[in-house]
Amino acid sequence: MPQKKKPVTKPSPKAKPAAGSAKPFAQNFRMQALVIFLFAFALYANTLGHQYALDDDLMIRDNKFTKQGFSGIGKILTTDALAGVFGEQNLLQGGRYRPLSQICFAIEYELFGLNPFIGHLINVLLYGLLCVVLFHVLRKIFADFKTEKWYFGLPFLVTVLFAVHPLHTEAVANIKGRDEIMSLLGSLGSLWFALKYCENKKPLNLLWAALIFILALLSKENALTFIAVIPLTMYFFSHAKGKDYLLVSTVLIAGFALYALIRYNALGFFMNSYEETELFNNPFAEATVSQKYATIVFTWFRYIGLIVFGNPLTHDYYPYQVSLHEWSDFPVILSLVIYAFLAVVAIIKLKRKSLISFAILFFAVTFSIQSNLLLNIGTFMNERFMFVALIGFCVVVAVFFRRLSGDDQSGKKVWPQLALYLFLFLIVTFSSLTINRNRAWKNSETLFLTDVKTSVNSARCNYLAGFTLLEKARKELDAAKKNELYNQSALYLERGLKIYGKNTSALGNLGEVYIALGRNDEARAMYMRVLELIPDDQVSIANLRVIANLYVREKSFNEAIQLLKMLADKSVIDPADYNAIGEIFGRNLNQLDSAELYFQKSLERYSEYAPALENMGLIHGMRGNYQKSLEYLLLAYPLDSTNVDLLRNLSSTYTNLGNTQKAVEMKLKAEGISAP
Repeated sequence: MPQKKKPVTKPSPKAKPAAGSAKPFAQNFRMQALVIFLFAFALYANTLGHQYALDDDLMIRDNKFTKQGFSGIGKILTTDALAGVFGEQNLLQGGRYRPLSQICFAIEYELFGLNPFIGHLINVLLYGLLCVVLFHVLRKIFADFKTEKWYFGLPFLVTVLFAVHPLHTEAVANIKGRDEIMSLLGSLGSLWFALKYCENKKPLNLLWAALIFILALLSKENALTFIAVIPLTMYFFSHAKGKDYLLVSTVLIAGFALYALIRYNALGFFMNSYEETELFNNPFAEATVSQKYATIVFTWFRYIGLIVFGNPLTHDYYPYQVSLHEWSDFPVILSLVIYAFLAVVAIIKLKRKSLISFAILFFAVTFSIQSNLLLNIGTFMNERFMFVALIGFCVVVAVFFRRLSGDDQSGKKVWPQLALYLFLFLIVTFSSLTINRNRAWKNSETLFLTDVKTSVNSARCNYLAGFTLLEKARKELDAAKKNELYNQSALYLERGLKIYGKNTSALGNLGEVYIALGRNDEARAMYMRVLELIPDDQVSIANLRVIANLYVREKSFNEAIQLLKMLADKSVIDPADYNAIGEIFGRNLNQLDSAELYFQKSLERYSEYAPALENMGLIHGMRGNYQKSLEYLLLAYPLDSTNVDLLRNLSSTYTNLGNTQKAVEMKLKAEGISAP
């Protein structure tokens, strides 16, 4: 008998939300994006009351082109970024051409003046927008990675980890760091349109990819790495064909070529080739070639620690916060092993298009331009150099949490609750570190005095902390507090100079501190060291004259005379030092012959030097030769006719010569000038 057929039943359609009802959060991209934006904003909300800090002075407060507002945009587009501070002279190897963020600063100045609140607000808003754009792009490239729980979805995990990481504080809490944010915004936008082109083959998407890529480059040149990142992403996450790679790469290279032309027109070069010898601009200036590359590899190891732990943070990794290393040093060897292992993993998993392979390659490509390996970036390392590369690390961590939770459906043993708790712990920890680190960026003073406790071996950070305390001491009215600030300043300036003794600014500042503390011999030594490095430094010469006067007050006449003789030998046309020596012999030592000798030397340098002429008159007057005294005083009078002492000396001389009328005339002139 034929079997009865079972009735065929149609599967019931999935229930749709009622008209007007909200989508569940797991399916609501807009709501998820809003949460991400608010989360990113909240992390940096405590920066809104901050002032300008660090390089904000160079790009905003002290930059004349920025402070020209709209009218300065032309100069911003056609000069080095620091030309508005230092003029046409290029101070940094390779130059700095990042006009887009500086144009933003100029517009802000035009509309709001010097208003750091607006600058910080825009930075935080842009960072929130960046996190949303990152989330949107990740949803596209990770579209095939399904998830059961929305909070274990790759786009959400990666974006939240990126948003919360403390390494980003330098880019967001410092207004100048906007170039990093804008550059990555443009780079991700270009990636988005390249992927859209791979889907629909519409040429308009290629045009948008090229235009936005140019804007990214004009924000900061490290967007260049996306010429490799975009085809890499296409390989892993799209169905692109050979022609697609060719077209996308062509438009990106064309965009870069246009940017290079704009940059060359503005700077007169694309990348200058001179080798900077100043240690603060070239941290490898005192290193051998072997030490240079061993130290570079060591910094890569330091980056791993900062990425994993997010602490301790500092704005300053200048010499020698990172010490010079040799290839035989264990951390260098360990760094090589780690990165070699990562390279092998990336290559092995490349053909299978593994997420881990993509993450490692993304990290390597985006970090390459700021790793010091290809270009000398002017410092050993910086936290902001991880701004883009950190996405690769976040992908690895996100993959770990998905596997631990079982959301990737790998079939391996899973602990979903443990994964959730660990993720929440990480977010809370990094949030705390980020919010706390933001406080250090309140202003330059807070930043320097905070980070000098971390960057104890940085000559630059110690100098900046010492100079900050010196400025505070100059303004302090309380004598005890003033003295304490000078002593604290001396401590940091001395430490900085032990690390790098050729810092002439630190030497000069320490000289000023020593003068304030009454340590005149040490102050003299500081200014002498400056003159060894800059023989015609007029500030040091002026301060050495101050020290000579202090020696006179202390009755250390021999020290004063020796110092003034040295200054006279150094400045072969200045008559002041010989005149000062003559005054010591005449007024303090009562050696009139020696005094006359040095006054004469002063006049040999400049025959119309009024102080020496007056002193010669006094010498002859003290000897009773009033007629000769009058001759010198009358030579000085037309040159210094408002000098009360000179007028009184003339009055006395006329009295001694019996010319009462002239004596009274000079006395009345002196009284008229000295009267309030």
